[in-house]
Amino acid sequence: MTVFASTSPAARSAPTRQSSEGRGWHRLDNHHPRPELFHLLALAIFSVLAIAMTLPLALRAGDALIGTDSNALNDSYFSVWIFGWQAHQLLVDPLHLFQGNIFYPFPNTLAFSEIILPEALMYLPLELATRNPILAYNLVVLALFALNAFATYLWALDFFQRERGEVIVARHRGAALLAG
Repeated sequence: MTVFASTSPAARSAPTRQSSEGRGWHRLDNHHPRPELFHLLALAIFSVLAIAMTLPLALRAGDALIGTDSNALNDSYFSVWIFGWQAHQLLVDPLHLFQGNIFYPFPNTLAFSEIILPEALMYLPLELATRNPILAYNLVVLALFALNAFATYLWALDFFQRERGEVIVARHRGAALLAG
């Protein structure tokens, strides 16, 4: 619940929240006047970590796939096909998205496996721009590692600020960054 501790114009511009124990009032963001800069920094850190943790993939993104053994590599090939087929169908015949070109004569064969449409929507412009399905797939994978960490960071930041109103905001950000 956002309330104001005073009726003065200066106090009204600083939203406050009563702590969970009811011991006092605290400004929601008194440490960083521009939290979006810290969020961008966190996203940049997660992006660098995604690239570093998937080396040498980032160095060979145009012609290599993630795979620890032949089964994992087969899954990567299959995921590239799914992305490619969904991108193809979205451009050619979006009303028949699930009509894959596998397992003939069965209908809706894409529904036999993962439906990864949000990722395919990320893949589509990358594949159209590069004309390289492997590069587009790897860019989506790297982006998803960073975006999942960033989403966890945002969730943890929100959780810490709700549950621990008396803790300094800088601690929230540090703990949330570690959670991501």
